[in-house]
Amino acid sequence: MGYRAPVRDGSKGGSPLFDVYLKDLGGDLYGFCAGEDKAKKRTASGYCVLDNDFAAAQFPNGTPLDNLVVTAGHEFFHAVQYAYDYAEDPWMMESTATWMEERIATAVNDNRQYLPVSQIYAPNIPLDAFSRTNGFQYGNWVFWEYLTARYGNGLVLKTWKQAGSLKKDGGKNSLPALQKVLKRKGGFTKNYAQFAAGNLTPAVNFPEGAEYPGPKVRGAKLLSKRKRAKRYGTRINHLASASYVYGPGKGLDGKKWKLRLKVSGPAKRTSPSAVVVVHKLDGTRKVKTVKLNRGGNGSIKVPFDNRKVGAVSVTLVNGSTRYQCGRKTLLACAGKPLDDRMKFAVK
Repeated sequence: MGYRAPVRDGSKGGSPLFDVYLKDLGGDLYGFCAGEDKAKKRTASGYCVLDNDFAAAQFPNGTPLDNLVVTAGHEFFHAVQYAYDYAEDPWMMESTATWMEERIATAVNDNRQYLPVSQIYAPNIPLDAFSRTNGFQYGNWVFWEYLTARYGNGLVLKTWKQAGSLKKDGGKNSLPALQKVLKRKGGFTKNYAQFAAGNLTPAVNFPEGAEYPGPKVRGAKLLSKRKRAKRYGTRINHLASASYVYGPGKGLDGKKWKLRLKVSGPAKRTSPSAVVVVHKLDGTRKVKTVKLNRGGNGSIKVPFDNRKVGAVSVTLVNGSTRYQCGRKTLLACAGKPLDDRMKFAVK
């Protein structure tokens, strides 16, 4: 796939070959990869440890061979990452390694166990969240799956080159690296907003999304001749979103019926977005981005004929990538987000 080979460790482990150790790790740990000796800049050699037999008694989900393949693919990719930057943002290291499982063994689908903690089903949790208990960083392999389905698998390699620490690399943290790669593809903010809105219909967002269960929305309201308005307000953290759905009810038959969505959000410098999707009864979708002014406000009018429209969703997105870096957090650039709990509303 064009990635660098892992950094060599000389004759450690018995030979110059890449070292993989087998050990009875038990059912909680499939395997791991660890850094070893530092090389140039922030690159290092590494070695991997895998369970010795993936016995069904310890690993009841999947066959021993399937578990071996996805674990080897995931962990070996960590050793590859060490050839770029062993200290890269942890969410990127784990999410791209879990994405690699899909490249190595697409039929196994072991990474679907993390879908409940992905932004499909937990859109309120920031994209760059890292948790040793909840594992959000594993679930968000779906973000890379979304991007590579549109722009090709090489996008992840390009991002790692931008994040790499060698002289020929970009030397960036995860989000600036991805912003650089997406600059000529509509930009990070637009791609992230469309990813968030598309998560309401996984079959549209992902190659295997038709097999994923439908996610819940923050709120939904059936409007009619008598009940013509409904407002929702919320606060959204950085790199997170909230979605609401309006349905055309009784009496709203005919082309004359429209839904006007009035969005208010934070200032434009914090990268807010609002994406409206008209879900038609024939199964097609019409996607529109609400133009927000400098104050974060905007409106849009879309068809609302109940003979053709099943529902209209609006996804409010906090796309902020502004941080005070180096604050010893587990988020991007080890930073403290500057734009959490931003106020959004839609009426």
